[in-house]
Amino acid sequence: MTESNRQPTADAAGLHERASATPARSEAPRPALQGQAPSWAEGKLGLRAQQEWFAAIVSTPESEAPPVDERSAARLVTPSKTLGSLERLEIYRRGYHARLIECLADDYPVLLHALGEAAFETLCRAYIARFPSTAPSLNYFGRHMADCCRSEPLENPEFAADLARLEWAVVLGIHAPTAPALGFEDLSQVPAERWPSARFTVNPSLSILRLGYPVNGYLQSFRNGESPALPGPSPSTVAVYRTGRSIWRLELEPAMLTLVEALAAGETLQASLERVQASLAERPEAEAAALVSTCFRHTVSSGLFSALAL
Repeated sequence: MTESNRQPTADAAGLHERASATPARSEAPRPALQGQAPSWAEGKLGLRAQQEWFAAIVSTPESEAPPVDERSAARLVTPSKTLGSLERLEIYRRGYHARLIECLADDYPVLLHALGEAAFETLCRAYIARFPSTAPSLNYFGRHMADCCRSEPLENPEFAADLARLEWAVVLGIHAPTAPALGFEDLSQVPAERWPSARFTVNPSLSILRLGYPVNGYLQSFRNGESPALPGPSPSTVAVYRTGRSIWRLELEPAMLTLVEALAAGETLQASLERVQASLAERPEAEAAALVSTCFRHTVSSGLFSALAL
C-alpha cells in the first residue's frame, strides 16, 4: 500500500452556485397545456402567473410542442418585426435546455468524453425530460445521472453508470462539509494504554463507492490527457472525500476498506484492527501483521479521519 493510488480531482475553492430558471414554489404550478389559449388570453395576468407560465413554457422538452399558442404567447412576449411571440419564446426554450445540458457536461466531463458529444447530448435530453429541474439551484440537478445511464440505450450502460457515480461523488465532495484531517502528530499525543479503546471519526465528506468497472483509472487517464479505451468489468472500491481545498479519489484495497468501514461504524481501534487481521487469515502471520500496520498508517496519512475519541 502506497500513496500512489490517491489522486486529487478538483479544487473545492472553485465552488460556484448555479442558478436554475425554476423558481421556488410553495404550491403546485398551474398547468400549461396546448389548446388552452382562451384561459391564457383572457383575464388578469399577475406577476406570479407570468413567472409560472414562462417557466412552464421554457421547461417543456424541445421534443414536445410548445404548451401555448401564438395568441397566448403574445401576452408574455411581444412580437418583433421578424419573429412572432411564440418564435421568440422558442429561443428561450432552446436556451434553457442548452443551459441544463451545459451544467450536466460540467458535472460529467469524463462521461461526455466516454460517450461522445452526440450520445451525451441525447442522454442529457432524456435526463431533462425524466428528471426536470425543480429547484432554484442547479448544484444538485445532475444527481440522477447514474440511474438514467442504466435505463437509456447506451452501448455499455453499467460502465457509464459507474463513471457517473464516481463523477457525482466528486460533485458531492465539493459541496460537502469537511473538517481538518487527523494527522500522526495528533496520534502521538495518545498514551499507549489508551489505543485499544480509541474510536475514530471519518471525514464527514467521505463517500465509498463499490464499482463494477475500473472507472477511477479511466477518469485519471482522461485527466492525464490520454484517450483511454473503455475498460472491461473489474470490481473496485473508491473513496472520494475532501480535505481543505482538494477533492481526493483513493482506491481502497480490501484490508483498508475493512478498516475504514469498521471504524466508520463506531468500532474501537482494537476491534477494527482485529477485523482486518481476520480478513488476512490466509497470509503468514508476520506478513499479515505488517499489512495491518501499513493499512492503518496509510489510512491516517490519506486524511480519511477527522477526529479521535478516547
